[in-house]
Amino acid sequence: MIKKLLLFSTALIVNVIHLAAQDTAVNFSQNLTGHSAAVESVAYSKDGKFLASGSWDNSVRLYSIDTNGYPKYLRTLTGHVGAVTAIAFNFQNTLIATGSKDFTVKVYDLKTGSVVFAARDNKETIATLAFDPEGKFLFSGSYDGTIRAYDAANFENNRTEKSINYGSKVNDIILSSAKGSFIVASNKSSFEQINGNKQVMRTFAGHSAGVNSLDLSPNKKMIASGSDDKTIILWDVMTAKEIKRLKGHGWKVTSVQFSTDGKYLLSTCNNGEVKLWDIEQGKCMTNIQPMGTNARQAAFSIDQSQIAVASLQNGPMYGVSMYTTPIKIKPIAKKVVKGDKDPKLKEGVEKNIPAKNTPKNKKK
Repeated sequence: MIKKLLLFSTALIVNVIHLAAQDTAVNFSQNLTGHSAAVESVAYSKDGKFLASGSWDNSVRLYSIDTNGYPKYLRTLTGHVGAVTAIAFNFQNTLIATGSKDFTVKVYDLKTGSVVFAARDNKETIATLAFDPEGKFLFSGSYDGTIRAYDAANFENNRTEKSINYGSKVNDIILSSAKGSFIVASNKSSFEQINGNKQVMRTFAGHSAGVNSLDLSPNKKMIASGSDDKTIILWDVMTAKEIKRLKGHGWKVTSVQFSTDGKYLLSTCNNGEVKLWDIEQGKCMTNIQPMGTNARQAAFSIDQSQIAVASLQNGPMYGVSMYTTPIKIKPIAKKVVKGDKDPKLKEGVEKNIPAKNTPKNKKK
């Protein structure tokens, strides 16, 4: 009898372990081919209905997301003469902004694909782009050390330059919940929250090398930072104190992104690694099968059922690598209020574009 119980217990444990392994499995589904060179950047729109990839072929491929969550090619956005290093959708889901190694920022009408604004104010690569939630401004961060603000409500108002000279190569920026301030990552081992006058409000110190990427959690209480020191640190926004340190990458961390529900984190690495982390446990759930060397950026779909990865592939077929996940969530119903012309489901949270810290043929 005891022997039977032991055998049953062992079988039960094995079964539980097997289920746990299945529960954390992230499986490769397809490559979205179509680019003629490696992919450097990737982003989902805030409503989850579009996916965009930026490439070393100087173009952006735009996809619509079908009812099953799979991308369908829509159109190609052209105009850059250098690799597309940053992509951002506005919160109103009407515009897509792109930044490039040609030092320019371009903004396209999401519906038609036509260029509605272009700026060449920078002297170096555009590393990162971010719209404010109200749709009033577009911000850019560049390797030339500047942070620039553009009027996104009326592009005709951008004849006068509005910029901050940060003084150090800007790898990433996110908008702080404190009005009028930014959180800036650079080649310094610490990153800072600054206001429009460049006054330092908080310093987040803990990395031992440059910080490449930042993301703000959906509840605005936590920041994730990825660094050249191979680690990710989770920070308390208000105190600038370290909460957890995530270790496991074999080289420089190139991007970080929180999931929609704030329970998970995606990260990419210069050696091609892509990892999915459980934030509460502070542990890597799974190592995602790489489809290229030097993973540049990864993005969750809005329902977390899909992961899109941009990496430097060897070709000849270039495009974003798509994966399915076991952590899909259901959208939260949005209250319909008087005057709301679009009573859709509440589907998105703010997403920041991690920066790229090295050019294609000059990896550190």
